[in-house]
Amino acid sequence: MADPSHSEVLHDLAPSGRIRCAINLGNSVLAQRDPSGGKLRGVSVDLARALGERLGVEIELVLFDAAGKVFEAMASGAWDVAFLAEDPKRASHILFTLPYLGIEGAYMVPAMASTPQPTSIGMALALRWVRAAPTTCS
Repeated sequence: MADPSHSEVLHDLAPSGRIRCAINLGNSVLAQRDPSGGKLRGVSVDLARALGERLGVEIELVLFDAAGKVFEAMASGAWDVAFLAEDPKRASHILFTLPYLGIEGAYMVPAMASTPQPTSIGMALALRWVRAAPTTCS
């Protein structure tokens, strides 16, 4: 199967002639407002702007305060592109690319005489690490 042409990608991502990019301000690792002026910044904002520049179209940043609200807004067609963590619920409705960012998480507990285990502090944790092969964009 041949790669889609620039015009096909542009039509699919920006049928209105601009790309509406969902930005989740609920995760400050990905996007936030600059405290000194309110300007939007962060990796999701940078990626949205780079996509618009790459395709030569205007972008509109559509702001949300939680990832769940971004997902819910998909049903109304509020955005064309979103930057969300992949999960099974979302994956049944959204086509995901390879990850553009990996975020590691940890939890802390008070110092104890023995090495704390998740079950010993009343926590049940399910950890999954997905590592994608390095990719390049052309």
